[in-house]
Amino acid sequence: MKHFAKCAAAAAVLLVAGSASAADLVYSPHNASGMVGVLSFGSDWANSLDIIRAVMTSYAPGSAGPVKDTDGFFTRIDAAAPLTSLVYDDVTGATTSLGFSGGFTLTLPPLKSVSSGGSLTVTDMSIDLPSRTVYANLIGGHGLGTLSHVALWQAATLSGGGQMPWFTCSAAPVWDCMSPVQYVPAVTLSGLDMTVEGRAAFNQGLGLLTLGKSGLDSLTDFGTLSVTTVPEPASHALMGMGLLGLSLVAKRRSAVRGLSKPERADHVL
Repeated sequence: MKHFAKCAAAAAVLLVAGSASAADLVYSPHNASGMVGVLSFGSDWANSLDIIRAVMTSYAPGSAGPVKDTDGFFTRIDAAAPLTSLVYDDVTGATTSLGFSGGFTLTLPPLKSVSSGGSLTVTDMSIDLPSRTVYANLIGGHGLGTLSHVALWQAATLSGGGQMPWFTCSAAPVWDCMSPVQYVPAVTLSGLDMTVEGRAAFNQGLGLLTLGKSGLDSLTDFGTLSVTTVPEPASHALMGMGLLGLSLVAKRRSAVRGLSKPERADHVL
């Protein structure tokens, strides 16, 4: 609690100092093991990966956790990544973006009319809340190379978000108003649709052919992204297995130790 109190005190000081002009402030966690983003794909995407015989693996420090039934078909596909930054506006107190490290890699074998064989890594995702956009770095074959900060998914709807829970606290000291799990407001991004830029990168990196491209083009909902402050005792185990449905989990003990002193951001994720 002592470390969290220091963070809150520093936040209060920065809040007063920055009240004259708007700016973005960023927290960079020292240890993000208690806060993870978990991307859970919808059933349509899972069915498509079955058809094209895709293999999904972890890209450190992320953790991929596809689950299959006894017949070898995907029943759910998830990928977890630890939180590395949180940005908020120092005048409105609104959370503006969340950043993560690591992700997953998709590998496809050669398959007639579907793919010539290829691979694509999705890593270091970030969520821009005002635009409901999920960005990521992409690494792929067939000349794709490495692409930075690609707008990959656009959410149809955003619910939750708003001010940091402690922003309007009037208590002295400020941390008397809050607990560490109240640090991030709950957010849900629904109806993730892949952007034109994202589809082009997937097509190239995975070596998709006519049927493969048609299959990807037919998908319009890749899943739902939820950011929650509710602590879940099994979050560490689920992180390793990839069984959480697209969420950001804050565990009390980890959050107390994990958030560092806020510093003025040089850029917004």
